Amino acid sequence: MTLNGWQRLWCLMASLWAVFVVGLAALLQSNRGDAIPLLDAIGWVVVFWGVPAAGVYTLGLGIAWVRRGFYR
Repeated sequence: MTLNGWQRLWCLMASLWAVFVVGLAALLQSNRGDAIPLLDAIGWVVVFWGVPAAGVYTLGLGIAWVRRGFYR
């Protein structure tokens, strides 16, 4: 399977965003005296990484659906 340019861009941006979120979590973890519980940290990663990624993906599907409607 080969990826087109948009798919490569999506993979790159999703990877960079994941690295940013993990780095931010590590920074926040190191600044707190007490440890963040694991489930709480996983929840924040889902919120700050998964929700924007799902939103962009859903927006793209919506635009494709509307565009396809104009061609019919």
